[in-house]
Amino acid sequence: TRGFKTILKEFNIKIVFKANNTIQNLIGGAKDKIPELNCSGIYEVKCGNCECLYIVQTRRKIVYRFKEHLSHVKFQCPEKCSIAVHVLDNDHLINVNNIKIVKKINDIRLLNAYESIFIYK
Repeated sequence: TRGFKTILKEFNIKIVFKANNTIQNLIGGAKDKIPELNCSGIYEVKCGNCECLYIVQTRRKIVYRFKEHLSHVKFQCPEKCSIAVHVLDNDHLINVNNIKIVKKINDIRLLNAYESIFIYK
């Protein structure tokens, strides 16, 4: 790379080298990372007993929305969500280990579009 600098110097082109060991790289980011389930976006819920998979969107924290799914099952309210319908009709189980974050989304205007993309993927 130093030889390359010498060649380009003949054409009045200056090369600047940048160190990779900056303070930012050494100590990392100052902000704490948000836990996976404490964000909004698109997530999938897999049935614990079969291959059924549900793609769901939420504007709120995913952990709160999933607790609502569990509540709908517990209090037998299948009209509230399709996950509850499946669990109650088939006597299947879901738990927090069955959640996978598909896409974190902060802009709520994009939720419907992304949900459709992941459903038809």
